[in-house]
Amino acid sequence: MWKRKQRRNETITSYANGLERIWNATEVAIPDEIKLSQLIGGLDPNIQTLVRAQNPQTIAEAIAISKRVSGGGSHGAYLTHEEENPMIAGLIT
Repeated sequence: MWKRKQRRNETITSYANGLERIWNATEVAIPDEIKLSQLIGGLDPNIQTLVRAQNPQTIAEAIAISKRVSGGGSHGAYLTHEEENPMIAGLIT
C-alpha cells in the first residue's frame, strides 16, 4: 500500500481508485487516518505540500483539494474555502 504513488500523467481520480482497490483487497479494516495519510503521501510531489497545507480531514476532502490544486498555474487554483470569501480574497490580493 505504501509503495503506491501517483504516476506521471495519472489523474487524481485514477490514483484514488487504485488505492481504494488495494485497500479493499487487503480485507483488513484500515483506519481512515491511515488511508488519508497514504493518499496524500503518494500524491505527485508538486501538489502534495499544497494539499497538506490545507489540512484535509477526510479522503473525499483530500481528493477534492488535490483536484483543485492539480489544475495549477494561477493562485486561484489554490484557494481554500475561506479564501473564496470576497473580503479575504481582497486582502490576499
